[in-house]
Amino acid sequence: MSMNNLMLKSCLRLLIILVFSVSMVSCEVIGGIFEAGVWAGVILVALVIGVILWVVKAILGRR
Repeated sequence: MSMNNLMLKSCLRLLIILVFSVSMVSCEVIGGIFEAGVWAGVILVALVIGVILWVVKAILGRR
């Protein structure tokens, strides 16, 4: 093997490892964003239901 061929293979291996490590980290970040989004949605739904119940109670309490 020539030195250039060996250097090219080493650079290719390093590039493949770098791409895989970056893609795994980005998947973890996206998973964290979706998890945070789910909890934000749950909290938002709970708040909306609470406001609806409060409004209904206020309307029925006036009678």
